[in-house]
Amino acid sequence: MSRFLGLTSIAVLVFTLSGCVTNPFSRVEGSVPEPVVHSTAGIYRGELPSASGPGRILTLDLRLNGFARFIEDYQREEPFIQDGTWVLDGDLVRSSFLSARLVWKIHPEELRLHLPENQDYGTDGIRLKRVSGPGIVNIQWEWIKTVTPKEVFHVDHPENYTFLVDGNGGLGARLGCNVAGGESLLEYYDPADPGRGSIDLGSIFSTLMYCDDQDIADRFSRELQAAALFFLRDGLLYMDLFADSGTMVFRPVPFR
Repeated sequence: MSRFLGLTSIAVLVFTLSGCVTNPFSRVEGSVPEPVVHSTAGIYRGELPSASGPGRILTLDLRLNGFARFIEDYQREEPFIQDGTWVLDGDLVRSSFLSARLVWKIHPEELRLHLPENQDYGTDGIRLKRVSGPGIVNIQWEWIKTVTPKEVFHVDHPENYTFLVDGNGGLGARLGCNVAGGESLLEYYDPADPGRGSIDLGSIFSTLMYCDDQDIADRFSRELQAAALFFLRDGLLYMDLFADSGTMVFRPVPFR
């Protein structure tokens, strides 16, 4: 069972969203990843042997929003970390980083480096085993609807209602024209499956501008704080509310 707990101050969020630093909540135009991405996203790990040392431990993190992270751990120094993007191309995964474009062929529960595109990693290539499914952390999620026993409430402008949980448990959200912050607690049913578990978003602290869509913003805030369980299905995030009162549905904002 994996736990994390942390606090993101509202002052930091306002500073971030004002454009002084890279804005993690900015709306990026683009299509939502196809559902098949969900079956490929996750964390993969393998080892590249070396005749003169302990070799490299390689980790590839493919997230549902199209973000990719490639870590090369030489085991004698700080790991070399590259962030980039990934897309599906038939039975291939094409990942792009600053110093490399790596093409992987999809096999059951593993990815194999596709040759001859990547000869720099040896003629035998690399096999990375899937060690974890996709999770919800460090992805910006936008609210598309809530299903209750009485109604299906569709959100007209999902880009105005988003949230993100970072790796330290900090919570950031956009509530219409306001920004918010707080803390989160996730508990996974299975450490190898971070896409299912319980969620507690605690109290959310928001700026206090009055929005044209204030009723919707207030509903979004209430429902976030009422979330109890979460699970991923076909690339979408579902969050069940307390007492079976409804289910919020989110889609990932594509990373660019």
